[in-house]
Amino acid sequence: MITVCKDCPKRHVGCHGECTLYKTERRLLDKENARKRAENAAFDSVSKTWNYDDRGVKK
Repeated sequence: MITVCKDCPKRHVGCHGECTLYKTERRLLDKENARKRAENAAFDSVSKTWNYDDRGVKK
């Protein structure tokens, strides 16, 4: 979540295109989201190989 814009006195229509604080926080957030997606994808690829019996118990 980007919080740098909340209560910003310089905020105006279209300021995200020129605000360096917003761009920096956006870049960091995108990097963190990419890391989380990769982590989840890695877990999903491993969990697909798990075998469960009829009761839903891992074999």
